[in-house]
Amino acid sequence: MLTYSVIICTLDRAEDLKRCIASWLKQKPLPHDIVVVHGRQEGILEEELRKLLVGSAVELCYLRMPPSLVRQRNSGIRQAKGDVVFFADDDAVYLDGYAQAILDVYQADVTGSIGGVQGTIENFDLGPAERCGFSKFFLLTCFGNGSLQLSAWPAFCRSTSNLAQVEIFSGPAMSYRKKVLQEFQFNEMFARYWVGDDFEMSYRVSRKYKLFQTSDARLLHYMSPVSRDSERRKCKMVVVNHYFLMRKFFGSTWKSWAYWCWSELGLWMIAVLCLVAGRGPARFLGMIDGYRELWGMRR
Repeated sequence: MLTYSVIICTLDRAEDLKRCIASWLKQKPLPHDIVVVHGRQEGILEEELRKLLVGSAVELCYLRMPPSLVRQRNSGIRQAKGDVVFFADDDAVYLDGYAQAILDVYQADVTGSIGGVQGTIENFDLGPAERCGFSKFFLLTCFGNGSLQLSAWPAFCRSTSNLAQVEIFSGPAMSYRKKVLQEFQFNEMFARYWVGDDFEMSYRVSRKYKLFQTSDARLLHYMSPVSRDSERRKCKMVVVNHYFLMRKFFGSTWKSWAYWCWSELGLWMIAVLCLVAGRGPARFLGMIDGYRELWGMRR
């Protein structure tokens, strides 16, 4: 039987985190260990979490470090002891049978060619731009077959009939074999700007190992409003990381630039619509901040 670890990176979401851990304590089998990487240097959270695990035989590894999602994840990887490592979001709840359904896929892989398996987010919602087809038209993040589009934005697999091979994962649902994580780690270029670190990592892994998504493992992601970046800062992240992803995976050709410009046009149109709808200029300002940073990097 494969053992597994759960890594949860958190920042000031104590109640969300406790609810997440409670959902893992209902799993059969239980995790060997839960690694909590807290992006805060003070507080009493560790003591509260240890009380939750009393009598469960689940080990708790609690780390503190400056906030940075990719660095927190990489630090968690170094502490995880299981054969399989699950990555959980602190504001997600994992339904009964989640762990077993994913472990079943690994255990059926007699050749060891499967490097990662992810579950399915039941309440996955990419917003009105995706629902009306706007995102798909401009090759922005949308739902599709679990692949990386030529624009360097993901087309996430929302659901499957059972098991589907994909090339990108979504953060709350990821798991990898520990041996894969000894070869691949999250790219710390995303240390300041976290947007896209999940599918960037999984796309690299998919070039060497098979990745699958199973609908038998289901979770709910509640997108806590606590400790969220401002809309302006997030839009800056989107611009900077989109440029990085395009250059990394598709190079600097006229074709790649055409796809990049097309999808950036879509982002600008969303910014216009948000402004017209009375949501303020935060998206405009964030995108301008992003282009300024890119200009500074190229000088």
